[in-house]
Amino acid sequence: MRTNRTDAVIFAGDDRKVYEHLAQDLAGNNIFVMAVSSVHEFMALARTVRPSVIVLDSRFDGIAGDTLLPLLKVVAPDAPVIHLASEGGSVSERRCRSLGIAFLVLKPDNLDNLQDLVLQAIRGKAS
Repeated sequence: MRTNRTDAVIFAGDDRKVYEHLAQDLAGNNIFVMAVSSVHEFMALARTVRPSVIVLDSRFDGIAGDTLLPLLKVVAPDAPVIHLASEGGSVSERRCRSLGIAFLVLKPDNLDNLQDLVLQAIRGKAS
C-alpha cells in the first residue's frame, strides 16, 4: 500500500537493527523513519515532525519504554504507538491497552509483521 503523502515514523529505541529493517521496509511506501535515542531528541523531533506513528522499543534512553509513554504522548498525542516488548518482559496486553498502545509486538519473533502494523496504524489514523 502506497500512501498519498509522506508519513513520518519515529523509532524511539536503542535497537539499531530493528530501526534499519523498518526504515528499509517502509521506504517504498513514502514513509520516512527517523530514529531517536533519547527522550530529549524525541521531544524536539516530535514537535517539528508530527509523527504519523511512534514505534517505541522495550528500552529507550535506558528506561523501560512503556513507562515513558505518557511523556511521549504530550508532544505527539494523536500518533498511534506500536510498542516492541521483549519476550518474557513485564508488559502485558492489558497494560498496553490501558496506556493507549495501539499494537504490542514481541521481540524478536514477531518483527516480520512490524511494517504491516505501521501501515495499519497509518490507515486507521487517516480514517
